[in-house]
This record gives sequence, structure tokens and C-alpha cells, in this order.
Amino acid sequence: RVAQLVAAYARIGGTSIATRNLIAGNTLDGITVEPGASGQDSLYNHIQGNYIGVQADGVTALANGRDGIRFGNTPVAAAGVTASDVANNLVGGDDASAGNLIAHNGRNGITVFCCANNRMTANAIYSNTQLGIDLVGADGILGVTANDAGDLDSGGNDLQNFPVLTAADGATSITVTLHSVASALYRIEVFTGEACDASGYGEGARLLDTITLMTNSSGNVQFSQNVAGVPDGTALTATATRLLSAPVGGQVYGSTSE
Repeated sequence: RVAQLVAAYARIGGTSIATRNLIAGNTLDGITVEPGASGQDSLYNHIQGNYIGVQADGVTALANGRDGIRFGNTPVAAAGVTASDVANNLVGGDDASAGNLIAHNGRNGITVFCCANNRMTANAIYSNTQLGIDLVGADGILGVTANDAGDLDSGGNDLQNFPVLTAADGATSITVTLHSVASALYRIEVFTGEACDASGYGEGARLLDTITLMTNSSGNVQFSQNVAGVPDGTALTATATRLLSAPVGGQVYGSTSE
């Protein structure tokens, strides 16, 4: 089945097996979240606990032909502009019970063409043809978007900068560094996976840990993550989500990075 959201406060799935949807085998995208033709905004929707791109066993591939989930249908009109008609949506949640399994899709696991504050946390995203999460700028070019100084660029999810991981050979911890907006609150998620993509960047098959931190006045924050129990050869990846200070209906939204 395919799902298309042009709505506000809608829900696809939930946090129990009974509410899980199988969204797979579609010619194009599994789920699209788009603005309506009559100006209707798609806001505060929740996509939780679904299998997207796999069969009911949660393992065997049944790919959607393009993206597992797509936000918006065209890039922002120009650099320096962020649309707001597909915003404040949630994919996953605070822990794995709300997370979606998004795998084996023909393009990206999730693509965000426009708008901001689309939060994608606690999901298992792996084995998609291109990226796990792709934020698209005004140029419309898909692929990894490099971090920028001060995180001032714009596009899907404001092109939120991603964390950088470094480690010495044989180390039992890694250093996670984020440079983004100054004095802002971020949820950092660290994942493990089988291997990085051809791009040199990885997806996030299994959530290893989360931490919430605030950047300093220069927009920097750094911490160490224990990886002592992670097998040799495992790929480690991370995302950053800028958390909004004001919850809506008890839920905190924010823009998640690639």
C-alpha cells in the first residue's frame, strides 16, 4: 500500500504491532507528505512503527521504487528561502518503540525537498540505494550536502549540519563533534550498521545511543561515545536534530540532519 498525506495532525502507524503498516512494493514512493493544491499545509503528522520497503517479516526486501518517505515535491524556490507548508512532522519518536524500519528503497530512505522541523528520530534506516536521509537544497541536486559554517544554508530541514565522528585505531570510544547554530539544543543519535554507502557516508540500522546537548556560543559541541561493545568492522554513523523549544501537543519537533 502507498500512503499520501495532505493533512494536519494525521497518524500513519503507531507504537504497537497492531498499528503497524506495511508500506512496500510501490512503483514510486512509499509515503509522500505534500502541500495541498488549495493551499492546505501538511503539519504535525506522525509516521511511526511502520515497515517501509520490507515484507511483513521485517527482513525480506519489498522495495518502493523511489523514496521510502518523501517530504515535499519540489526544492525551495531559492537559496535563503525555507517553505513552511510541509513542516513540524515526526518520523519515529523518542525511542525504538516508535521507530520505523525503512530499508531497500530504490532511492533514499527519506528525502526532504522543502520546509523545516521534520524530525526523524529512533528509526532503523539501512540498505537503501542512495542515502538514508537526503536533505535537498535550492539547486535540487540529490546527494550528501556538505556542512557549512554557522549552518546558515537553507533547503529541506534547513540543510541541518550533521555530526562528524572521529576515532583512533583500537579506541573504545569515538569523538562526536557538531558545528551548527549557536546556543541551540540538539538530540544526537549514534547508530551502527554493516557498511558505509558508496558515498562514504552511512545509514543507521541500529540505534546505539542518544544524547541531548546544547551548542556553545560559537555553535560547537563535542562529546565522547563509548563503543567498547561494538564489533570490529561495524560502521558508525550519527544524526543531529535541532529541537524546538516549544512543544506542540506535548511533542517536540525539529529538523534532523542527513
